[in-house]
Amino acid sequence: MGPLPRYTLKKTLGSPRAVPPRSIAPRVVLYSATEAPPQVGAGVLAFPELPAELAGGFVFGDGSHPTTRLCAGALDMMLGQKRPAAVLDVGTGTGILARIARARGVPFVVGTDIDPKALAWAARQCALDGHETEIELTNQLPDAWGARFDLIVANILEGPLTELAPFIAKAMLPSATLLLSGFTPLQVPALRATYEKLSLRFVQEARQGEWALLRFERALRATDSEKILLRDVSLCGSALSGQSGLRRAHSARRLCLRVSPKIKCSRRGRGKSTPAERNRTQSNSSRCRLPEAEGSQPV
Repeated sequence: MGPLPRYTLKKTLGSPRAVPPRSIAPRVVLYSATEAPPQVGAGVLAFPELPAELAGGFVFGDGSHPTTRLCAGALDMMLGQKRPAAVLDVGTGTGILARIARARGVPFVVGTDIDPKALAWAARQCALDGHETEIELTNQLPDAWGARFDLIVANILEGPLTELAPFIAKAMLPSATLLLSGFTPLQVPALRATYEKLSLRFVQEARQGEWALLRFERALRATDSEKILLRDVSLCGSALSGQSGLRRAHSARRLCLRVSPKIKCSRRGRGKSTPAERNRTQSNSSRCRLPEAEGSQPV
């Protein structure tokens, strides 16, 4: 993949206070929309931003807070490893995290926020990029699109993160990754417990100053059909314990076929056999077993 484009904006504003370019992640730079784009290296994103005074009040997520920088760095790192099909930014604020996802080539990006002022400000900031892919900005709950997202980032306070946990979990695909921030290390144990109860697997914790970021992944669970399959297979031996010889072999094969075609049932062939095979006991002439990869998984 070649160098990613920089986004530029002509000076269309008056003379608000210009802010010097600043890095909010190793490969992400913000600069004033009233100034010329800075010179950056290959693969580094440079985003123009409107002066904060035009927002008519404080809007979280301008890159000045440690949690925004934690999320920007983690998000950009993960997008460099694997490009998801859909990204959700919960509590989008200025929209900078959603803009990073879009700039890295994610085709479907959503930013949610309960503050109408934040959504309006995010829309203005996103428009600066001149990108053909539109970021969907809304006040809907995270699961409004169903289990749609490969990657979700939520940079809000502990209380909303706890309240939204079930809805965030429902929005995740089976292989999805979740990044949470907006809280201190003292609040980490309670948040970990909340999300682990929703079958999310804790992966790692990162810190910047007095703030923390947690990374979770969707834990793979056996489906109901797989649980029934493993239960029936575990009963296979006991169900046949009262039989012996050829009758036991035929019964085992019928049980295997009834449980699932995934189960491999082997029996002695009808053709020529080796002396070693002929010396096997009849009790071993038929076996009922799961493939090793499935049988080794916890239920």
